[in-house]
Amino acid sequence: MTTDGVGAIEKWSGFKSWIYSLILGNPERSKAIVQFAGVGPGDRVLDVGCGPGSALRHALDAGAESAAGVDPSPSMVKRAANNVPEACFSEGSAEELPYEDGSFTKVWSVAAYHHWANQDRGVAEVMRVLERSGAFYLAERQLKKGTRGHGISEADAAESAQHISETFGVSARVEKMKAGSATYLVVIGEASG
Repeated sequence: MTTDGVGAIEKWSGFKSWIYSLILGNPERSKAIVQFAGVGPGDRVLDVGCGPGSALRHALDAGAESAAGVDPSPSMVKRAANNVPEACFSEGSAEELPYEDGSFTKVWSVAAYHHWANQDRGVAEVMRVLERSGAFYLAERQLKKGTRGHGISEADAAESAQHISETFGVSARVEKMKAGSATYLVVIGEASG
């Protein structure tokens, strides 16, 4: 890992990306985040850790004006670009988003926030690329009390929302999102215009 906390980002192989896409390429959570965020006409959306791009497919189907995705894995970016050719995809990380200031109305990261090498730097970048009245959604699968794994507990989600509010001066809160039989905890941050 580099001293800035950004160097140790996992880059999936083409085979691992293909397996992930085959098994989880269009999960209920992709539809759920688009509905949860209220995506509609005029929205410009960014998916951080976009995987195969299925959430962006749903965003465009919901009327989004434009859609973009960023993922650290070149093979996942290639797969996403093939799956959703109308969207713009880039290789990169949450900590160094390759987009102009104020480019998006909605930014989300589903089941990827816990992988960010430097969460504060990632949130700062998300805030930078959001337009002044935009919102972001950091969704992680809810972990049962006392368990560990890929996801977040209610206490950790509440702590993250409080930290984001205090550190970045935005209104942040936690809400639950259902996606099939799974429950996700979503830290929602709203930029003030």
